[in-house]
Amino acid sequence: MSTWRYDPGDGRKKHAWSRDEAGFEPLGKGPVGKCPASITPEEAENLLNEGLSVYEDGDEKVPVRIMKKLKERASEAGDSRELKKWLKKYGSK
Repeated sequence: MSTWRYDPGDGRKKHAWSRDEAGFEPLGKGPVGKCPASITPEEAENLLNEGLSVYEDGDEKVPVRIMKKLKERASEAGDSRELKKWLKKYGSK
């Protein structure tokens, strides 16, 4: 398994915003993922390395196998309610 390094990109604001939640914002060709405002570089790097890899044919939908794993992880962490709320807000079922 690869180890990813997080580069906060000093001065770059594409993936930053003032909200303390992960989300998306329209920009150019499509939505851009945004990190919570309070995330530390260490937390971001941990998330990169604990994340689930998705290599699909680019239809923008979350594959069923990934959604299942996300729900399992949220349940284990006691975050099922937060995941459900986030999914409702950003349209994935």
